This record gives sequence, C-alpha cells and structure tokens, in this order.
Amino acid sequence: MITRPLTANFGRILEAEPGDTLDQIQTSDIRDLLLAETGGAILFRGFHPTEETFKAFTEKHGTDFVVHHHLMSRDYVAGDRTFATVNKGDYAIEFHNEMASNPVSPDLFWMLASRPARRRGRTGLADGVAAARDLMAITRTYFAEKPVQFEYNRLPKSHWGALVPGRTERADVEAWLSSVGTQRGVTEYSFDADDNLSLKFSFRTIRESRLSGLTAFCCGLLEAPEAYKFVDGSVPAADCVTEVRQVIYQNAVWLDWQAGDVVLVDNTRVMHSREAFDDPDRRILVRYSALRSQA
Repeated sequence: MITRPLTANFGRILEAEPGDTLDQIQTSDIRDLLLAETGGAILFRGFHPTEETFKAFTEKHGTDFVVHHHLMSRDYVAGDRTFATVNKGDYAIEFHNEMASNPVSPDLFWMLASRPARRRGRTGLADGVAAARDLMAITRTYFAEKPVQFEYNRLPKSHWGALVPGRTERADVEAWLSSVGTQRGVTEYSFDADDNLSLKFSFRTIRESRLSGLTAFCCGLLEAPEAYKFVDGSVPAADCVTEVRQVIYQNAVWLDWQAGDVVLVDNTRVMHSREAFDDPDRRILVRYSALRSQA
C-alpha cells in the first residue's frame, strides 16, 4: 500500500497496490493516520470494495453505530438504519459535521462512492484545526468562550432513538443522558406525564476533538446559521459568520470521487459539504460510529 498526504497539512491517502485488500488494514493503522496532527481524514483508494465489503470494513474498525436523526432524508440498505444512502436530493449542502446539533453526534463518518456522479457532486472536506487557527484572535475567542445551545421539546418515545442511540426504555435513556449525554453537553432533560422527552444540549464550536485532542472549529453553523443561538440567547454576529465561511473555504479540499473510494473522517474535527449534481444514478453510502480501541 502507498501512503501519501491528501494535502500538505491535512488528511492521508492510502492507495492499494496490486493484491492489496481492505482486510489487511488494522485498526491501529487507521488510528495512527486519523489521529495525527496532519490526519483528520483518510481516503482509501483502489481497493474497490462491494457495498457488503464496505459494511464489513466499517464494522471491523467501528463500533456503536448511530442512526442519523434526519430519518426522511435517508434510504436504508437492506433495512439497516445504520447503513444508508445519501442520494435523496441533488442540491448543494454547506460545510457541517454530522449531527452537529445532537448529543449523539458520532466520532467517525464513513463514506463509500459506489457510483459517483458523472459530473460534479464532489464532497468537500475542511479541517477544523486549520479553521480555528486561521480565525482572527478576537473571533476565535468569541466562539471558544460562548457555548451554543439547542433545545428539543416533547419528543415522543418513538423519537427517543434520534437523540439516544439504541435505547428504548426510559431508565436506559436516563442512564445515557446522565452519563455520556452529560459529558457531551446535555445540561437539562425531563420527561412529562406522557413520557415525552425534553432536553437542552450545548457545546462550544471551538473545542478539542474527542479523538485527537486537537483544538478545532467544528459545527454546522454554515449549513443552518438560523438554528445557532448562544446560551445567552444571542446569535452569532454576521461578520463572524462571514469570517468562518472564508476560513473554511480557504482550507477546503474537494474530492473528485472515483468508483470504490472509501473516505473516513474524524467527525469531531472535520466538516464536509456536498456539491450540487445532476445524476440520478449517483450512489454514495454512509455510516456513523465510534472507533474501536483495537482490532
């Protein structure tokens, strides 16, 4: 296998040589590449996995798979809600990390280009470490010191799984919210007489990556600026949002997908986007998980 940089300061490409397979890759190899200061994302190229092989690859190295909370925007593969396409819609999507406004936001984001679009449809990756570094000091302090907050009100039991993965009983939901949820920023939660769940979730948009410990700007501000409010009720200043957009695009790399490409992203460090496309046959598959401690 050949390893080379994706860009000078961000990401790695792991390219297959004749006879190489994804089975040869160890979790320790992925950890070393992904968590390095110049890591953040890995492009596996030339392995040409089937969709089943891709799923097995993610399960060898990932654990605690998560269902995306935008249930209506996904087609699930063979009924598995942790394995989905992102083919619905052909519009552009701004830079964000997956499930940014949700305490279940995963550590890892996996993608397989089963059939890339014939034209356009690229995926953009932007390193949040570089974004945080390139913001003006006053803007960096502004975002680092002001947590944003999201509120969820009266979610019925049927929707608990969108916020609390794999839990269907109230006692299990409460246990997760009071442990993992609290660590990730759940500040309040309650159930009403009908077992509807309400909670508040806050985080700083500049914070340490859960995987590498590096300080990064990583959130969905550009995708949904109207949804972002600070804990004090104020909204991000327009000039600061403009500066964020500039540094993200200045540090963005655009992937020209090849059939069979697999991309793995540190979802707590790296933001991604989608270029608009016009090809009904485009087929990109995704999964979301934590990283196994060892293989």
